[in-house]
Parts: sequence; structure tokens; C-alpha cells
Amino acid sequence: RNIGYRSMCRLWSGRLQRMEFLRKYKYYLRMDDDSLLTAAPRVDPFVEMGENRWKYSYRQPFFEAWGYDKMWEIAQKQMTEEQMDNMARMGWLVPPFGNNKSWQYIGGEPYNNYHVATVSMWSDPKWLNYLTTLEAEFGFFKHRMGDANIHAFAMGMLLQPEEVGLKNEFPYVHNINGMPAYGYQVEKCEPRLEKEVRSVTHSLEIGELGKTGRAKKNLLRVIKKE
Repeated sequence: RNIGYRSMCRLWSGRLQRMEFLRKYKYYLRMDDDSLLTAAPRVDPFVEMGENRWKYSYRQPFFEAWGYDKMWEIAQKQMTEEQMDNMARMGWLVPPFGNNKSWQYIGGEPYNNYHVATVSMWSDPKWLNYLTTLEAEFGFFKHRMGDANIHAFAMGMLLQPEEVGLKNEFPYVHNINGMPAYGYQVEKCEPRLEKEVRSVTHSLEIGELGKTGRAKKNLLRVIKKE
């Protein structure tokens, strides 16, 4: 990954969430600029956060197998047994079992290109201490740490499992988030968008990224005509 991508990962690991313009808000929602909604959400995600007392919600779990060795090494020195247990209950850590006497992290994470979270969690002293240590190791640039992996550790360090919500029905498309193999049903799209959304997801599935860009532009044109 190039330096721009690594800078983005660093930005979304707490630096952006602590910027002045967000301080007056309780929650923020992330959607990448190459993503789109395929239908009107059935519920207001911010209202839902409050009603369920969630502090973080995401659309699907994912896995990345690079860049996490150093963040896990540092986390083991700073996390308590309770925090690791919480992280395991969220699905991000493998607890000790059988002949394995230690906790294991193998890359589990929220696919955080869409997520909603409380602004304040990223200013928690526990998180700032961890992030400062990562920065001292030049983690994002030297070790290629990803922001989704980072979010998994933030959830484990700062939240209880019941404070995390999984929203896999949210009508959102971005890269693999729109692929049927990951639970998104194109048939649930609004009829006027179905053809274009199928084109987007098919081009992603077969890896033809050039076609993906053209398909998304066609989809946006359909939306703008309404």
C-alpha cells in the first residue's frame, strides 16, 4: 500500500475523531466517497445507536493478514485479561484453549468503511496511550498497520460486547461489502437501481475494477435523474 493509503489508516485510527469540528457531536458515521446507499435506510443509525446504547456499530466482520504483528505485540503489554476477554467475545481474539495457553490475534476486524461510533471513545486515555506507543514505533508507515485492525483493538480496550452492534442489513455498497457472498442481497435494492447495482457487484466479484468505476457512475446517473 502506498503512503497515501497508510496515512488514511492513521487518520481513521483516532486522529480524525479527535479533530475540533467533531467535538460537538456524540456520534459520527463513516462512508467512503466511493460507496453508496442502494435504498433508504429503514432506521436512523444515530437514533438506533442511542436506543440500543451502542458505542460502535458496523456492517460486517472481515479479516486482514498483514500489519498486525506489532500492534498485537504492543496490545498484549497494555491490555488487561478482561479487555482481552471482551475482545474475544466480540470475535476478534482467539482465547486460550486445549494445548494453546495464550491469546491469539489472527487479523479479525470490523470492515469499517461503514461504521458509526461515539466521538468520545477515541479520546479515552487508554486508547491515547496505546496509539502513542504505535506512533513511536512508526506503526502505520513502517509496519503497514490498517485502521480496521486498529478498530478491533479499540473496541476490545474500550467497550463491552453489548455496546457493539452488527448492522449487516444496512443498504450499503463498497468493494466487497456489496458482494452477495458477504450476505448482501442485491434483490433487496430498489427496483430502479437493481440493474446498476448488479453491474457494480459483478465487476467487483470478477476483479474488473475499471468496470466497477463505470458501473458506479451509471448508478449515480440513475439516482440523479430521479
